[in-house]
Amino acid sequence: MEEHPAEVPSNATKNCSKQICNAFKYLSDLQIIHGDLKLDNLLLTHPEASTIKLADFGSAFRSGEKLDPHVRAWPYRSPEFILNSKIGVPTDLWSLGGILVEKFTADILFAVTDFTAQINKFVEVMGMPPSSILDRSTRSTKFFEKTLGSDRYVLKKPRKGETYKAAGVRKIQNVLDIDLEGSMYEKGEDDDNFLYEYVDFTDLFLLVLKYNPSERITPCEALNHKFFNSPELKEKSCEITFQVDPYVRAWPYRSPEFIQNSKIGVPTDLWSLGGILVEIFTADILFAVTDFTAQINKFVEVMGMPPSSVLDRSTRSTKFFEKTPGSDRFVCPQKPRKGETYKAAGVRKIQDVLDIDLEGSMYEKGEDDDNFLFEYADFTDLFFSC
Repeated sequence: MEEHPAEVPSNATKNCSKQICNAFKYLSDLQIIHGDLKLDNLLLTHPEASTIKLADFGSAFRSGEKLDPHVRAWPYRSPEFILNSKIGVPTDLWSLGGILVEKFTADILFAVTDFTAQINKFVEVMGMPPSSILDRSTRSTKFFEKTLGSDRYVLKKPRKGETYKAAGVRKIQNVLDIDLEGSMYEKGEDDDNFLYEYVDFTDLFLLVLKYNPSERITPCEALNHKFFNSPELKEKSCEITFQVDPYVRAWPYRSPEFIQNSKIGVPTDLWSLGGILVEIFTADILFAVTDFTAQINKFVEVMGMPPSSVLDRSTRSTKFFEKTPGSDRFVCPQKPRKGETYKAAGVRKIQDVLDIDLEGSMYEKGEDDDNFLFEYADFTDLFFSC
């Protein structure tokens, strides 16, 4: 049987790509664009695992912001970056298209180092951009010009020594280096699988790489695409969990889920806000510690024991807690290390944390005391909500 020049995408590759789409769906709900998607920013959680982390949010920004087009790697820049058009969530999906082709062929789709070359490479594969896109762009005249007596755009002449193929000549099968006719003449079972994979991949590729961002497939639509829904992938959960190294943030502001290796989400930052509020109110750090064990004990002093349901889901709970014999109730197991002492669970009340003598202010209170107590009650409520 003839060997195919291009390799069928492995389930691991499709699984990782699906996780990227899951990440983009999460970010799109927040109207956040990663801004620098490339293979260097996709990290495996373990050499033998297929779970990935989407890393390096240093270039992330909010939808609608206009940015310097130099913020991302050349091969993965979308047309709207170069043409200075409105940037939104679809920008990241364009970058995903480049990564898919790179994983399929082991070659970079748009391997260039300047804007003019990149625009010409876009046109080779995708044809000319719609006039409506170029009319709205503030940089279109740098790369295109209108023909005399017409509203039709054409590319400006290449610079000396540069040659490019005509618009749309570089077809998808040329990009992927696939001899479709050969595989159609002598096809067996493996060829059928290859062709199904190729058709699904091509369809997704063409839905991602569109000049008009509003016409690109959305992360949610991509997750439902045939390319990602083979039986092998359906058997596995591809939901991205954003597991994070607990050492990535400063000790006093780490939330319990960081330390206990539970699922990280938006509420994690609200916990940090609680610590900052107390620090502003009292000029003291709420949980001034430098290791996990001390931090857990400090949590328990103020908040009491964590619910058993939280500890049951944690992969690190047994490091800090144990169940009492014949019971499902957790207790802090280890005796404090030499020289360390901690108060009992929940003994350190909020008024102790904030260093407030409520009884004194209640006995001799005036108008200012009333205002203070209202402020205190509101602050306490917010603190406990965080």
